[in-house]
Amino acid sequence: MRWFRALFLLALVYDSWCMATRGEMADFFGRPAGLNFVYPAAPWVRPLPAPLMEWMPHAIGGAALVALVFPCCGLAAATGLQAYLFLCDAARYVNHHYLYILLSALLLLAAVDTPRGAECRLWHLQLLRLQLCVVYFFGALVKCSREFLLEGEPLRIYLRAAVAAGRPLHPLQGALDSEGAVALLAPLAALYDLLAPVALWHPWPRVRWAAVAVGVGFHATNSLLFATIHSFPFVCTAAYLLFLRCSGTPPPPPPPPQPPQPPCRARLVCSGAAAAAWVAVQLLTLALTLALTLTLALTLTLTLTLTRWPCSCCCRCGRGCRVRTPRGPSWETPSRGA
Repeated sequence: MRWFRALFLLALVYDSWCMATRGEMADFFGRPAGLNFVYPAAPWVRPLPAPLMEWMPHAIGGAALVALVFPCCGLAAATGLQAYLFLCDAARYVNHHYLYILLSALLLLAAVDTPRGAECRLWHLQLLRLQLCVVYFFGALVKCSREFLLEGEPLRIYLRAAVAAGRPLHPLQGALDSEGAVALLAPLAALYDLLAPVALWHPWPRVRWAAVAVGVGFHATNSLLFATIHSFPFVCTAAYLLFLRCSGTPPPPPPPPQPPQPPCRARLVCSGAAAAAWVAVQLLTLALTLALTLTLALTLTLTLTLTRWPCSCCCRCGRGCRVRTPRGPSWETPSRGA
């Protein structure tokens, strides 16, 4: 847990530095006030003036550095700043930012709720593991589509961009972006996202180590192919530490016995409420995804039905009948000999 927290905070520092150097705050918040898209669930969140928003990446990076020494204070500041920046403009939505907010909140919960002298509670570790598996589940859900598996999009576009001139994979141009490579890599990526959670939770250590080895190669390949995902492959690779337990490392000595203390009810209530909120967020995300998928499927079905279904009129009435054509409904008058 401690190693993953340190690596995750370093990834936040790197992302904050990238955000500040490429001028993202000026691009999104340098425009006139009122032109930012708000989330319907949080319409009251408004960005600060542009000069203050340009300092937001520096504040997030500084909070992450503070969290390396003072986890509770630093993680609380980093989580709040990330959530505020995420809600300021819906046009900036990136699922990696959303994941980092959830991971920061879970690490903050573990830092606040863990007794002094212990590393973490078991259910803190299980929540972090489950969060990583949720990422793989939704990744597999997106990839299990006709567009990705059969047509190879948008994988083909990313592969062609990865082998363009000036990129590290340019010598592989013609092989990596070929139709055979696209047809092979698309189902392999979907298969890994489907099987990775099962293998990482497997009780046999050899299976877990094999899944970690494949996952390191998978995310290393992603970091070379996709130049815009920044520290996401690094964070996913560091998260494998949550599933591993080195058998060669001796366990730490047990702490000296202490008299039993009554549990703090306020801490128990806050921890339970935080865990329930995390579960509610995951269920709400899943419900919205399924509802959007069903809505799109129903809309597509009705559109195809209304535009391609043949007209049932016999056209013998001598008047114009409504004929459905692929371009839309139109009025046509049949000839007299019909």
